Amino acid sequence: SVRHVLLILADDLGYGDLGYMGSEISTPNIDHLAQQGVVCESFYVQRACSPTRAALLTGRYNMRYGMQSGVLEEYNNYTLAPTETLLPQVLKNSGLVSEAHAIGKWHLGYATWESTPTYRGFDTFLGFYSGMGDYFTHTGDCG
Repeated sequence: SVRHVLLILADDLGYGDLGYMGSEISTPNIDHLAQQGVVCESFYVQRACSPTRAALLTGRYNMRYGMQSGVLEEYNNYTLAPTETLLPQVLKNSGLVSEAHAIGKWHLGYATWESTPTYRGFDTFLGFYSGMGDYFTHTGDCG
């Protein structure tokens, strides 16, 4: 059978800000997804988005691969090490999924093509590589 895995990482959204957790904030679409699927409640975010993304995709604490210091900036060439195995690679290699797609913000390095999502296990990527982007002008902090 075909398996569908939807993994959502929402920056700046607190655990208590979700409707299904009893919040006054209305999140009907996320609530519906939570009711129909599996809710993972044992992941701890880091102090910034790059370390959080790296921890989620590697399954490892960010001190183990040097991303504990904060977000990746456009002026540095640092990236998540290519030796780190990411979640889409594990899911595809195990046969659990045949395809993996990413939408949104990557923010794990883009100094070389090998650092970008389609070289890290995702078949397609629609979004921006840097820490922020404008959905109307399609520009961000890396141009």
